[in-house]
Amino acid sequence: MFPSLLLYTWTTIIVCAFGYNLTIKTEKFAVEVNKTVSPNLTATEEMSVYSGIVCASWCEGSPPCCAASYNKASKQCQLYSCCEPETVPFENGIVLRKLPDQDKIIDCTDISNGSSSGVYTMYHKDGPFDVYCDVNAEGRWTIIQRRLNGAVDFYRNWQDYKLGFGNVNAEYWLGNDNLHKILSARDYKLRIDLEDWNGETRYVEYDTFFVGNEATNYVLTIGNYSGNVEDSIVFSGKENCDINGMAFSTWDVDNDNGLTDCAKDKKHAGWWYNSCTRSNLNGIYYNGGVEMKDGIYWKNWYSSDYSLKIVAMKIKSKYRRCSKSNW
Repeated sequence: MFPSLLLYTWTTIIVCAFGYNLTIKTEKFAVEVNKTVSPNLTATEEMSVYSGIVCASWCEGSPPCCAASYNKASKQCQLYSCCEPETVPFENGIVLRKLPDQDKIIDCTDISNGSSSGVYTMYHKDGPFDVYCDVNAEGRWTIIQRRLNGAVDFYRNWQDYKLGFGNVNAEYWLGNDNLHKILSARDYKLRIDLEDWNGETRYVEYDTFFVGNEATNYVLTIGNYSGNVEDSIVFSGKENCDINGMAFSTWDVDNDNGLTDCAKDKKHAGWWYNSCTRSNLNGIYYNGGVEMKDGIYWKNWYSSDYSLKIVAMKIKSKYRRCSKSNW
């Protein structure tokens, strides 16, 4: 049996199998009873109020607040900037979580619990754009690049890579401008999924990932590798292959450190090239693992001659739906 809550005339409440869906004015909250926020998380504000409804209302009126915890015994209300704080059992507790507004989704971390993989619209100050959200056991990932079948030509100019191209339901590049907008809002990790023509898969993750704006030529900051295949991006064994700190290059804008235009003359793709590269994820799509040095490769799995079948680059916020103060 759910404990009763004092409701005002402008408040509606729906009891469902997992608790309450609480609507206060225009803000929706998911409510967990007999829970409190883990003491490991520090509240941004705290005060004494006489009901959970007032606590929720206070959270609604405080823009940094994305979740609140109310103690029915002590009447203490605590506000938190993270939308999905860790909770622990507590008999007199109520945890209220703001449900994301559809017009305030800035990456796939913001889509509602229970959402499925698919295309979602992201909202940023310069306008909305669509992305594909990959929802799996590891979380909700925002796809920034995907290669599946060669249907989309990735040998593009600077403007195309700046704005993005392809089909978000299939193969696409999100666009360097859009990528910078997302990465500027929160801290993200990058995951790269790789698949060969025999169905074997590998992955790598980078806990540090950022791309600058066009004024920096979309300079790449990447590091803190983990995964089940050797790193082919930050490569300490050969400094001229390490692309951390490199600007983006295309066939018409050469920012690499090589004697020739790597994007145009060698690898036929847009990428962060040093004088060479051990990864070429935007390379030419060749069927059947054809041995060509301008294909889609990850050199520390196969050689640079082997062109992979499927590649996806995806990002996820390192914090679970935290404050939208940077939105």
